[in-house]
Amino acid sequence: MKNTNFEDDDTIPPKARAMLNDMAMRVAAEIMKLDEQPRLQIFVTHGFLELMVSALIKSKTKNGKKILDDNRSYPYSTQILILNELSILSNQQYKVYDHFRKLRNKAAHEPLFELEKEQKNVLDPKNTDEYFGLTCSRLIANIWNDNIEILGPLFLPTLFPKGNGI
Repeated sequence: MKNTNFEDDDTIPPKARAMLNDMAMRVAAEIMKLDEQPRLQIFVTHGFLELMVSALIKSKTKNGKKILDDNRSYPYSTQILILNELSILSNQQYKVYDHFRKLRNKAAHEPLFELEKEQKNVLDPKNTDEYFGLTCSRLIANIWNDNIEILGPLFLPTLFPKGNGI
């Protein structure tokens, strides 16, 4: 597997090299690298979605720390429901992320998991032939774009330094 750490690549300018090592960029590279492995794309995508959802819970709720410290009472499914109740996730977004959560659970617990044609695009069920990595990227981008002021400094600090007044 190719190393996604760009610190030693002298062909990339230092600022760009630093940005490529930010978590958001490394996650995107990882999803694309796993081209023919949808189960792994699901795991990488869901893992990053969980990090973003946790950041939003911490930032947008009065009891964010309590919610994040008690995964048994407030699992990911409850956290996305809370974000929906706070109108941070729309009803449609909530349905999509809950569907993707269920897909991730299937991928985790079925020993012979295969991504079925109708599951390939959880964002647009009519478009089932699309490259699944793009679907994963869209799932991330939807939350990212709507909450960039919180998520940017955490996961892409080279472009979004804290206190930059985004």
